[in-house]
Amino acid sequence: MQEYFLSKYQELKSGGEAKIDPSPRDANPNPIKDFANETNNSKNSIEHLKELNKKLSRQVEDLKLENKEILKLNIELKKTVTGEFSNITLGIFLYLDQFKNLKTYNAQIPQEDVKAGAVLKDQVHLGRGVYISKACYNDAWFRSTSGSHFVKTIALYVFGSQTLMNSSVTGKSSNNHKKAQQKPALDSTKLYYLSEKHPDKNVPAEIKLIKTYIANKISDLNRTTLRQKKKGTNNTGSDDEETRSVDHGERNETEEQENDIDTDKSREEGVSDNSD
Repeated sequence: MQEYFLSKYQELKSGGEAKIDPSPRDANPNPIKDFANETNNSKNSIEHLKELNKKLSRQVEDLKLENKEILKLNIELKKTVTGEFSNITLGIFLYLDQFKNLKTYNAQIPQEDVKAGAVLKDQVHLGRGVYISKACYNDAWFRSTSGSHFVKTIALYVFGSQTLMNSSVTGKSSNNHKKAQQKPALDSTKLYYLSEKHPDKNVPAEIKLIKTYIANKISDLNRTTLRQKKKGTNNTGSDDEETRSVDHGERNETEEQENDIDTDKSREEGVSDNSD
């Protein structure tokens, strides 16, 4: 204040006019009041900062809780995804395993979609998944002079000579040779389709002779084998006896088949007579 008045005094003394600030603050300054105002302003600022701090603290706590919930959901989601992924992976492996075995599985089920007589990759389909090579089928067709010859040749290609020699048509022993070693029956599916697809116009009669034809073929193979053994051994008596035994057994089986055919024919004739 003294400096203020001294400056004004110097201005007046030098002949200049004193410039008085009309502001009431400068005219009547009050340091105590100014300090009080500043203190109040500081308190207000502090209160505002405290409120802001509380608000931010609440937001931090809310974010922490939200973060915990998100972490919990993330853990549950990982467990769910891991479990589902395991199930999906297992399903894929099972599907791939089934796909690998699809070819074997298809070979075990009936092939109804492929018609009998169809040619697939040089294989002739006889029915129900029974195939022979086209070359073998053509050979049997062109070389056969009769239906029985054709059936015997096809049976040889389908079953093989060893299977035919070690098997029988029905798997049963002959009535006259019940003590003889019983041979396993041939595959019924292959027998069925050999009899089902016959090219002759007299289909019913030829179908009934299919088993007889195959029985004759088995007998022929066994006779040929025994004859070959007979040439290479000195025990001709035992070989002749064995040959006669096998031939007689196979012929009895053939006779039984023919008797069954005669019985069926008699029944058919009886049915036709009754219908007339």
